Amino acid sequence: MTPQEKFEKATALLTDLGVPYIAKEEYNPPGQLPILTAVTLPFTAEEWCSIASSDGDQYIGGCCTQTSLAQDIICDIFRQDMERTPIKRLENLADIMCGHDGILEFPEVSFAGIDIPVEEAVSQIQSGKIAFSEMWTLSKIALIWHIVKDVYDVEMPKSNRLEKSNSVDNAVWELGQQLFNISISDMFEKLGPVSQQNALKILRLYKLLPALKILNEKIDELYPGPMDGFAIWSNETNNFVENGNGPCIFNTKEECESLLDLLENRSVIEEKENIRNKLYIRPVSVSKEKGIEPK
Repeated sequence: MTPQEKFEKATALLTDLGVPYIAKEEYNPPGQLPILTAVTLPFTAEEWCSIASSDGDQYIGGCCTQTSLAQDIICDIFRQDMERTPIKRLENLADIMCGHDGILEFPEVSFAGIDIPVEEAVSQIQSGKIAFSEMWTLSKIALIWHIVKDVYDVEMPKSNRLEKSNSVDNAVWELGQQLFNISISDMFEKLGPVSQQNALKILRLYKLLPALKILNEKIDELYPGPMDGFAIWSNETNNFVENGNGPCIFNTKEECESLLDLLENRSVIEEKENIRNKLYIRPVSVSKEKGIEPK
């Protein structure tokens, strides 16, 4: 099937479902290649409330990390792109949800695949065998994705120069970036080929290992030196406490007392147990070799 035929098939199916779409023609010698850029998701106001509201019947944000990420995309579409949803956003949803089981109520359709040809699914909807109005909203999105996935405005690959730097700042930034990427990379299945995902993992390590070496070599540039001071200590956990500014460790005992006075006033105002029954001050030393050591 030619690109033109794929495009005509997809737009005809969208029209049959009553899904408005936006298309453009992209120059592709020797002719024009039509592609889809956006659709209007066919949801009623009630359906949008059901899927975008935290107390809605079809809200999925509380299930797991996958669905939380998917719910973020859905809510963003609701806020920003309800009338004109870029198909790239549907790809993001499919990428997250393709490995999640048991979330769709329409058995023939999931983001990972469809058991029957999309033409047959649309035909059953038109004939009334399947009630489109009664399909779960995510099932509708999955069906639309399978209709448009071969003819949409796919993101063009960008050149990426793999550069190394001896800068401590760059090393710290690279560590944070790559450790975050690695920490979430296996949370959900990917749509792309396994070989491409393996290459991505290897290149993350390629960036991560030199950054670790640089940071290890130049750690003293970041180290302000050991500190002797005082910490606010918890009776309940036998450990230091933290607030929004970090660990409650100060150079002087007076600084600890000042903070405890503020907390004590708050406990009185809120009619709670006196905070000084739970917290006390103790001298400590802090170093990069041993962390925090009570004296």
